Amino acid sequence: MEANLNYLLDNSISNLNISILTTHKNHNRRFNLDLIADSLNANLGTQIIRNVRDDLLLEPGSRKISGTAARISHGRAYHHFTLLVDVCKYRLSQALKSPNKAMISTNATLSVPAKAVGFIKEEVEDIQIDRIEQVLIDAFQSKCDDVVLSPIESISNRTFDGVEENLKLLQSWEWIYGKSPKFSFMPNMGQEQEVVEVENGVIIQSSSPNFLLGDHFSLDSSSHDFACNRLLRY
Repeated sequence: MEANLNYLLDNSISNLNISILTTHKNHNRRFNLDLIADSLNANLGTQIIRNVRDDLLLEPGSRKISGTAARISHGRAYHHFTLLVDVCKYRLSQALKSPNKAMISTNATLSVPAKAVGFIKEEVEDIQIDRIEQVLIDAFQSKCDDVVLSPIESISNRTFDGVEENLKLLQSWEWIYGKSPKFSFMPNMGQEQEVVEVENGVIIQSSSPNFLLGDHFSLDSSSHDFACNRLLRY
């Protein structure tokens, strides 16, 4: 709930999404990030460094051009990050301003805003994403014994069995709300003493007449109105 989902759907941002899947034993975020930074620096003449938070920073100015995220489960590791190549900083800032942020209180880990944001095209004006892709492909090929390049034209159950079911799951109430950490919701922007407590997506306490105990909490992001979906009762 930290991002403005509607704005993200309406505004494209030029970047490169990178996912590195390995076994848990071979998972090494710092190795991945250092390899990417070193290869870009060597080929593009940039000054990219990794900081202690495993962000990639573009020097001078310590401008953040990538964060990092990882998940380890059942012996497998997933390392994902987005490399900013050519973005409008205003659009980026708008995308990160959720209209609901002031209404929500949670103990979940919040994102830490970067002191400065940058993108590679600030330093390499004629850079294109396909050039960066090739640099990174060459870098990982040099470190791996057996490499098979498989360009993907489209993503569907034909190319990746079960991917459409996973997409439906990620768009479902169960994932968006049911999997969210416990949070408090203040429907009147905190101006009145109405508080709704939500756990596992279910309202467990409410002082608002519009949010009933036991209902499944949901938010109509298209209109920024709030409602409880009473069709999804336990």
